[in-house]
Amino acid sequence: HLANEMNIQPHQISTMVGQKPDGGVTVQRYIKPIDLEQRNNILKEVNFDKSIDFLKIKKWQHHRFAK
Repeated sequence: HLANEMNIQPHQISTMVGQKPDGGVTVQRYIKPIDLEQRNNILKEVNFDKSIDFLKIKKWQHHRFAK
């Protein structure tokens, strides 16, 4: 969704999920990681309803505070 519909660059997606950018030595050496402001701007644009099927997420039952 991020790459195909929102046109977020793959190296930015990698950085958002805590991975090194793909693309070999050139990308890893010369493309700087995105800063918090850039990450925040990307997250503000994400429509999670289109990227996550919340109906498939099961309620957590094993926590001591679960009701």
